[in-house]
Amino acid sequence: MIYEMKNFLLNKSGVSMRLILIFNLLSIAVTAKEDQTQMLAKSKSYGFIENKGQVTDQHHKPNPAVMYLLNGNGLNVQVKQSGFSYDIFTIERKSKGVLGKAEPIHKIPGKDIPEEEITYHFHRIDITLLGSNPKAQVIAEGKSDDYTNYYNVAHAPDGILDVHQYQKITYKEIYPGIDIEYLYTEKGFKYNFVVHAGANLSDIQLQYIGAPFTANGQELIFNTTQGEFKESIPASWLIKNGSNQNIQVDYTLLDKETIGFKTKAQIASFDLVVDPNPQRLWGTYFGGTSYDIGQSLATDASGNVYITGYTYSTTN
Repeated sequence: MIYEMKNFLLNKSGVSMRLILIFNLLSIAVTAKEDQTQMLAKSKSYGFIENKGQVTDQHHKPNPAVMYLLNGNGLNVQVKQSGFSYDIFTIERKSKGVLGKAEPIHKIPGKDIPEEEITYHFHRIDITLLGSNPKAQVIAEGKSDDYTNYYNVAHAPDGILDVHQYQKITYKEIYPGIDIEYLYTEKGFKYNFVVHAGANLSDIQLQYIGAPFTANGQELIFNTTQGEFKESIPASWLIKNGSNQNIQVDYTLLDKETIGFKTKAQIASFDLVVDPNPQRLWGTYFGGTSYDIGQSLATDASGNVYITGYTYSTTN
């Protein structure tokens, strides 16, 4: 049996997570009558984790500014009362060993898993909704059946219990007559502005701090330490008599850090949905939240990628 205590700082300026006592690769954070490995294998839910005190800052103090946290492959999203943050990251793995030989800590058929030193490299972009309603009503939908109990939080010796995930978070009236929706879909994170009839699209002002960017029509291109990162508006539409009419909505640069939205369409009498999506331009990731081992890699004439190896992950 192998016991190991590790601390990983996931965000120097914001969120940190401490991973935890490891017992034969099982986490001490458990679900109702199940360990976390079983939960990942059985649960189909995945989304925004509510913060009930388990999210801490770099000093391991509670970070209540983060209301929900979405963990993804190479991109975490922190949802706050007056905006959200992108945590773009890469993971560097180095095998530990003696005289160049890795020290295996776990065995699977025909393969040893070496002990590794894991380093996270982050670049954070904070998005503030300037002039937004600090008391907007928050509605969480798509609650997971399973939940996680955290017993690794220093300020909660009895644990933080019954923490659920959600598929959709809505802030009602974030601006007068305007809602913002945060969603986790099969394609990952996205968010929508729902501009109700009579509301003013120009009220929306998003300030981006943390990376320089260029605005080009329906795209924002950010330069980060992890490469280029893009946010785009693939679709916007008016809701007329229960049906959707596609229109074009563009970004407009208000100053070097702040953008808004503009359109030539007549929108005053109808609900409008603006649908921005973030996209990483600098990497493609395979694997999930558990241990993955790639042994061989090949592509075909159509550009499809094939990987052989072992995985304990249940997604991606």
